[in-house]
Amino acid sequence: MSFKEDTVVYLDDICIPHSWESVIKNINDKLYFKVYKINVLPEVEYNLVAAIEAGNYTGGDLAAEIQTELNSVIPITASPNLFTCSYVVKTNKITISINNPAFAFRIVTQPELKTIVGWNGI
Repeated sequence: MSFKEDTVVYLDDICIPHSWESVIKNINDKLYFKVYKINVLPEVEYNLVAAIEAGNYTGGDLAAEIQTELNSVIPITASPNLFTCSYVVKTNKITISINNPAFAFRIVTQPELKTIVGWNGI
């Protein structure tokens, strides 16, 4: 395309494609959680870290990756395949369920993480 020497051009719109990874190494790639064996004395508690592989994920793919990583760090004596993760498109949420009624879990918040002594996995 060519224009005359005195032609004026205005840039009205520009599109520069770029995307960021949904999981970034050493930024948001770890999920800290506690698993409890309930109704036993002494109480059994596991402090665990699941490392999610960096990359771009759809909701379903991220749920599958979280499930794989959660189950990979559970001690063998606890329960294999303890977790199931599912993604609900309509709400854009991932649900983490525990498959054994003898166990409970919770995700540790960042402020709590700073106060836990002897975290095994950091």
